[in-house]
Amino acid sequence: MKFLLSSLRPLWQMIFKLYAIRANVKTGRNLYIGIGSKIAAPRHLVIGNDVYVGKLCTIECDGEIGDDVMIANAVGIIGRFDHDHTVVGVPIRKAPWIGDPDYQGAGRNVRVVIGSDVWIGYGATILSGVTIGRGAIIGAGSVVMGNVRPYAIVLGNPARMVGARFAPDVVAQHEELIALGAKQSRNRAKVKVAVSRLIAVAAALARDTLASAAREETSTGLKTGGHDHRDLRPVEDLRQQVEG
Repeated sequence: MKFLLSSLRPLWQMIFKLYAIRANVKTGRNLYIGIGSKIAAPRHLVIGNDVYVGKLCTIECDGEIGDDVMIANAVGIIGRFDHDHTVVGVPIRKAPWIGDPDYQGAGRNVRVVIGSDVWIGYGATILSGVTIGRGAIIGAGSVVMGNVRPYAIVLGNPARMVGARFAPDVVAQHEELIALGAKQSRNRAKVKVAVSRLIAVAAALARDTLASAAREETSTGLKTGGHDHRDLRPVEDLRQQVEG
């Protein structure tokens, strides 16, 4: 049963992404999306490589999310100006939405920027117009309304800095090791691609050789009437000697 589930998981992820990833979203490699989550953008959202999005998350904003970001369950990354509530005579349910082509309200060009290597805890809410620096940690249930420094740990509503993930000298070491790991990963990927190409070329040559041999065999068979006379020569010589 475990083998069956592990085999079906990639297929399920591929199918679910067709539902979960909506308009105006560009994603990188190895994006994981948990059940019940959805990702959309009024105009443009870019998501990096190796990003994990937990269950029941809502990401509806313009902006960018870096590489190796981990987003826990029930996180909201949303716009703070999604509907123009200032329009007189229009119920809020029918108020202009920021994704409408003719939207003229506030927040039209407001974005969210989340750096690489960020961890966003369970149930956190991040409002558009903020930048979360590389390596930061957002505590569970936090409401982020302002910018977060790189490698800061923030918590609360509104979120405030309560600590640092690393000391400054450790940050430099951490980023150096990450860059080294990324370089090694790219090199492994290049080797894998090169090996795959070599295998493809070898397979093509083998197919061509077999096809050529088959054509040559067919041509020889047609010329000899389907018999190999070279194999019959010793028999013919023996018969001539007996008859002589």
